[in-house]
Amino acid sequence: QKSDNRFTKGMFGIGHKIYYRPNSYIKTSLATTYTKVHAIIDQTDEKMIFHRMADMQNSNTDIILNSYLHSKISKRHFNRTGFTITRMGYDLDFNLSEKMSQYEPMQQIAKGNHSDFALSAFTSSVFNLHKNVDASIGLTGQYFGLNNHWTLEPRFSVRWKLAKKRTLSFAYGLNSMRSRLDYYYVKTAKTGNALVNKDLDFSKAHHFSLSYCKRISDNLYLKVEPYFQYLYDIPVEPGTSFSILNYNGYGLDKALVNRGKGRNYGVDVTLERYLSDGWYSLLSGSLFKSEYMGGDKIWRNTRMDQRFIINGLVGKEWVFGKNRNKVFSANVRLTYQGGNRYTPINDEESQMEHGIKEDETRAYSLKLPNSFTTDLTLRLRVNKKKYAHEFSFMILNANGFR
Repeated sequence: QKSDNRFTKGMFGIGHKIYYRPNSYIKTSLATTYTKVHAIIDQTDEKMIFHRMADMQNSNTDIILNSYLHSKISKRHFNRTGFTITRMGYDLDFNLSEKMSQYEPMQQIAKGNHSDFALSAFTSSVFNLHKNVDASIGLTGQYFGLNNHWTLEPRFSVRWKLAKKRTLSFAYGLNSMRSRLDYYYVKTAKTGNALVNKDLDFSKAHHFSLSYCKRISDNLYLKVEPYFQYLYDIPVEPGTSFSILNYNGYGLDKALVNRGKGRNYGVDVTLERYLSDGWYSLLSGSLFKSEYMGGDKIWRNTRMDQRFIINGLVGKEWVFGKNRNKVFSANVRLTYQGGNRYTPINDEESQMEHGIKEDETRAYSLKLPNSFTTDLTLRLRVNKKKYAHEFSFMILNANGFR
């Protein structure tokens, strides 16, 4: 195979902020983003003749208006209320061979050239219930104009300040997310020009978290946060192990329904040393379990069920210059984590189809090796009265892990 992938992205925005009384203001921004992706895959047959197996084009132009009002209602009550309106203009044309191993001609799996609106509105209040207790409550609503689906998302949190510089917090939130635009325009060979996924609803998730924080010293901070997430209304393919939670491909050619589920639970631990005497450091670790239920209603490990991630960061800053307006910094980041999961190959079907066929009955039952990577960063920042320059040099995966 040979592939040609081209990616273009641009963005522009302006913002405005006005105070109309102490501790109250209106902040507004208007932005536009442009993204274009063109991916081509060619594949040779036994005679080394290339055949085009995929040709996928997708361009998006979004215009985003965001505005919110931050108000001090009283000494113990702050509120933030706002909205975001997004006009989505898009032109997509996805063509893919159903059986690339047999060099079948491409078929159009998704086609759309249209503009739609998405609306999000929210209100959130923070209350000082007691000198040691803060609480927040909020509500967010989303509307998607392509299929007229909408959702409401409540959020709640409370934080207690304990003795000896400790805090304890609990938070709950319902979060929703719409699918990628090209998923709504999928067509299949069985249904002709019908858009099989146009009525897909929002994917939703309940998030619960408990957080314990302790300031060990003036510049040393510890945080422990267990959490649980329950996901539902996840797009899946009926009768198979497929779930959009695991999908990382570019073109989708499946008819989906919102019947999938998922669950993630674990604990995050962070020990951070704030910048002091030019030094800073961070040590964090996460132990977790990630599972999903596909269209066959069987619970399995997700592709991202790595089980653990450990990060270490240490850095140093030097301030210099006549006016001490220049900062040079260097840091090293170490990451050790479990490998992603994958599905084993069904050898018998692969031989029959003359291509790779996965054993769906054992989806994501195998695991890649653990990985260890090192990232190095050098950065120079020059601060002027009205502007600043920053230059960075980074080496990612400096130890060359494969």
